[in-house]
Amino acid sequence: MAYVFNSLKKVNTHLKSYNFTTTSKLFSCGITNLEEQWNENKEIPEYFNFFEDAVKYWALKEKNLERKGPPAFWYVDKNNNDIKWNFQELVLQTEKAANVLRSCGLNRSHKIIIILPKIPEWWLIVLACFQLGIVFSPGTTQLRSKDILYRINSIEANCIVADLETSERVAQIVKDCPSLTTKILCTEKNKVKDGWIHFKTEHESSPPLEECVKTKTNDPMIIYFTSGTSGNQKAVQHTYEHAFSICICRRYFVDIQSNALSWNLTDTGWGKTIWGSLGYPWSIGAGNFIYNSSRFDAKELLNILQRYPITNFCAPPTAFKFFLKENLEKYKFPHLKSCTSGGESLTKDLFTTWKEKTGVMIYEGYAQSETSLLCSDLHCKQKKPGSVGLPPPFLQLDIINEKYEKVEPFQEGEIAVKVQPNYPIGLFKEYLNNPEKTKEVFKNGYYLTGDRGYKDNDGYLWFIGRNDDIISSSGYRIGPFEVESALQEHPAVKECAVVGSPDPLRGEVVKAFIILTEEYNDVDKEELIIQLQDHVKNITSPYKYPRKIEFVEDLPRTISGKVQRFKLRLKETQKNKL
Repeated sequence: MAYVFNSLKKVNTHLKSYNFTTTSKLFSCGITNLEEQWNENKEIPEYFNFFEDAVKYWALKEKNLERKGPPAFWYVDKNNNDIKWNFQELVLQTEKAANVLRSCGLNRSHKIIIILPKIPEWWLIVLACFQLGIVFSPGTTQLRSKDILYRINSIEANCIVADLETSERVAQIVKDCPSLTTKILCTEKNKVKDGWIHFKTEHESSPPLEECVKTKTNDPMIIYFTSGTSGNQKAVQHTYEHAFSICICRRYFVDIQSNALSWNLTDTGWGKTIWGSLGYPWSIGAGNFIYNSSRFDAKELLNILQRYPITNFCAPPTAFKFFLKENLEKYKFPHLKSCTSGGESLTKDLFTTWKEKTGVMIYEGYAQSETSLLCSDLHCKQKKPGSVGLPPPFLQLDIINEKYEKVEPFQEGEIAVKVQPNYPIGLFKEYLNNPEKTKEVFKNGYYLTGDRGYKDNDGYLWFIGRNDDIISSSGYRIGPFEVESALQEHPAVKECAVVGSPDPLRGEVVKAFIILTEEYNDVDKEELIIQLQDHVKNITSPYKYPRKIEFVEDLPRTISGKVQRFKLRLKETQKNKL
């Protein structure tokens, strides 16, 4: 793309306006070769590859004894399996993985969907995709067959990488996926499946592939899927500029050094893993800690945080709420220097209580699947608890009204990113194969986030919520359409509507209002609720199931008959205030 990001030339001017008392917080972390290209006199580089310009860069530093610190990759699981790779070993393992993919006939013209738990293969295959220029799309292991079918066909994926459990779901739909030619299985050696290439076997015998494809910053790199309110998930197409922007945004959000050990709790299916479990630590040469557990257990995770020399920890606000329910006085975190959070609002009480009990700050960040960092608690500025902070200095983030006009401080409006005349670094290019949806969010020189908020007199952003019906629960964004579609497949459901219901622990939970078919009017309602919840868990990702269900005679509608979810949301909000 030939756009010129002229505002980069004004970076130093912007930084001066932020009144840094010291530049050490921003720049003492070290400037890599990739970041040196991004300065006051130059544009975004024409070529960039995260594997070549970041991971291999630090491997060379390590080889020349210019980098000391914890392992680049430190993996631990519940069975106490422990894997430690320095950057040189990480490069070697990645190059072997790249050769496995290439031997399968995969190259930069192909797309791969990766659905794996937190196992080393996920990181190796993602880095191998960078090395080969293959477009990849991460997915959570909670996806069901219907979800996987939709994702494969919507982006015309050529390959799927899966664990054993996911491979069973793929088997149910593979005949309906004409673009799918390659299936790669990541399991132990004794669990080989017909029709699947066994990654571990091939990886062990594969020689390293040393060359890295030369990728332009405007070449397609990754596809995220994000929930919608009135249709299937949208495929968010990002280029290599997105990875470059993560390296740049790290400076403003994450106080991390090259001798740090960073742990991010996010599931491998979400964009936050690309940010927090790959981009942030490895762009600065820090160690990346991974703990693989099957479920969230607050005591277990606090023990891990105490046992290992973790300096930087990232988790959603819901996780911190669960941690605070434990007796934190029992735990000591001698190495922990800072925490980061995102995905849902961090309340003032939560921030204050965690700081009082641990002595460690939580820095909040705000972004979307479609964007790079939009706002965060900058380490150079005073934190205002309850606010999501300030935008990075190269981004114009406005609060606008329905006429696309900027509003005054403390006036609520839509959070919008200015895209004209200068298109901001890291913002997505399009919803793949969906020009109508793309057009909906780009209007009058803005990208419309769909989120609402206001700014104070100092420019700090205060997040209010969504414009639309998207449900934010424990950091997950859930589209009501997906849950409603699953419910409609049950014979008991005549009609339904799904909204978010306020919840003190999770922010919101999914609530379904259901009109029953006649034959189910007299059944035991408690048993039916359990049936419907299990049904949704089996049809779509389990985290989307309705934790609350209410049976109703009718639903609020417009004159044309369309269900008015906002009235149901309002009802839930009022009920939970009583």
